Amino acid sequence: MAGRVLVPGAGLAELVRAAAAQMGKGTPQVEGLVLQAPLVLAEAGAQRVQVVLEETSEEGLKASVYSQPSAGAAAAKWTLHATARIGKQGVAVPRALDLAALQKRCHESIAVGPLYARLADGGLAYGPAFQGLRSLRKGTGEALAEVALESGTKVDGYGVHPALLDSAFHAIAVATESEAPEELLLPFEMGRFAVYQEGAETAWVHVRVEAREGERGLSADVTLVDASGGVVAEVLGLRLQRANREALKRNESPGQTDSFYRLI
Repeated sequence: MAGRVLVPGAGLAELVRAAAAQMGKGTPQVEGLVLQAPLVLAEAGAQRVQVVLEETSEEGLKASVYSQPSAGAAAAKWTLHATARIGKQGVAVPRALDLAALQKRCHESIAVGPLYARLADGGLAYGPAFQGLRSLRKGTGEALAEVALESGTKVDGYGVHPALLDSAFHAIAVATESEAPEELLLPFEMGRFAVYQEGAETAWVHVRVEAREGERGLSADVTLVDASGGVVAEVLGLRLQRANREALKRNESPGQTDSFYRLI
């Protein structure tokens, strides 16, 4: 974003989910995940990243994602990137989606290549691994897409690979009714993230969007399903803020990414 390489929100969500799963929380539900600051990957060197899980009496299990440059001292300041709660166990798997019905409703085919070109022109340039959209259809307030990982991408150990989940979010760009070419949609909060089938390499994606009254953004529900419509993963209440692409392109110096990110 704006000329810098960032870890996507999908990656932070999967980090939190994996940490909760390692703690023995079964099939964890990540709730109320809020992006606090971008996790920027430097051109040289590495970042230490840690997920801190804390049991509280008020909100139950809470999660926080931090990082610091690996070249710095271990006692150096850690930057907070995201916070979330871990929801209760035992949530039922959602019912399967009717893909045939969705294909009828989402009948307008959209070319994927020009979409990624438009995003790159606005300052959101995705590398090949994150250009996972394979097909895209638009309906009224909804979209249907096919996403796939690059050949050879390892999925062992992931609930849902961040490149697959992030690619699913790209379908939101055509589900909204807004046609303003100068605006982009940037996510900043996930109401709930859950994985029901681990290790998917491909998926169908259904997106439903809803404008938020009095706000410059919208809310979306994103569901990933397998070829039979069985739910693989879902993100409910994904909140996005509209951002002016010219402002994003102007904020390409290293010191400006943080300030723009907080605007969303």
